[in-house]
Amino acid sequence: MSIAHKIHKSRTRMKKHKVILPLNRRWYQKDFEDGMEGKKRGILIFHRRAGKDIACWNYLIKKALTETGNYYSVFPEYSQARKAFWDNITEDGKSYLDFIPKGLILKKWNQEMKLKLAS
Repeated sequence: MSIAHKIHKSRTRMKKHKVILPLNRRWYQKDFEDGMEGKKRGILIFHRRAGKDIACWNYLIKKALTETGNYYSVFPEYSQARKAFWDNITEDGKSYLDFIPKGLILKKWNQEMKLKLAS
């Protein structure tokens, strides 16, 4: 299933573009995303391996592409973030970073695990 989001205001032309985000969500992940509309914080209580990381990552992408700001995904230790997020792949063999359309990534710092997206 794909979701279309209107994003990316061009700085010179101020046009709106549509980007299709490849989000394959489970029903409870969709409920989480819908429930977060208009809120700043939320708590997920999902069972083990229910897709908490990917649900939050998809939500973070959506927010980052629609609202300019600084967004963080926080882990207890640097090495955990590198293994569980930056270098991790889904069951389909897709990298977490592949969920962001390539044309929207302006710069990528691997050492710092940091991205700059078009806004």
